[in-house]
Amino acid sequence: MATTDKSMAVGLFRWDEVRKSLLASLWFMFLTFPIMVIRVNTIYKTVEWRWHRMAYVGVGAFLLSFVWRFLIRRKEAGIKRAEESEEETLTRLNA
Repeated sequence: MATTDKSMAVGLFRWDEVRKSLLASLWFMFLTFPIMVIRVNTIYKTVEWRWHRMAYVGVGAFLLSFVWRFLIRRKEAGIKRAEESEEETLTRLNA
């Protein structure tokens, strides 16, 4: 499948969008690390590491970012189709 930009497309997925979503999920994991992973109990003087929460943040951020990019691309394609159909209609009316 040929694309106009440098990205390779396989079906509905573009590799550059997958990469961008992966980077966004890594960024969210980095930003939420102190809040979501580390829990300090000052009474017992212990530190609890909740790594499973980091995985939830990563997967959730990746899915949301990927769906968001897919919907934006779909909206842009719909706008292009609407403009093309308007041009065809005007061409038919003027002919």
